[in-house]
Amino acid sequence: SRFLYDIPAEVREGQPLSKPGAAAVERDAYRRMTTWERAASAAQDRRRRAERAEPPPSFKAGTCVWHNKYGEGVVVSSRHRGDVEEVEVLFPGDFGQKTILADFLSVMED
Repeated sequence: SRFLYDIPAEVREGQPLSKPGAAAVERDAYRRMTTWERAASAAQDRRRRAERAEPPPSFKAGTCVWHNKYGEGVVVSSRHRGDVEEVEVLFPGDFGQKTILADFLSVMED
């Protein structure tokens, strides 16, 4: 607000006030960015995310696993979502296919 500049600097707290119109200048600079530049910037962001490679899944398709509630099941697929691994497991009977966090599964020994 323009009235904030009427308050003496000695009594104001927090971040220093930016110059009037500074936000408008930044907004205008963004608007001037071409669609091509925005697309290039988005592609660069995707490359950076891809560089942070996900670790390989702990559970491979076909692996027999155990869950405390559903019992024995077979891994259908596994994928990482951020810091967690989600595992699709097919359980027998009425339980069917479930998505379960890897932390709640254990590999069954032969």
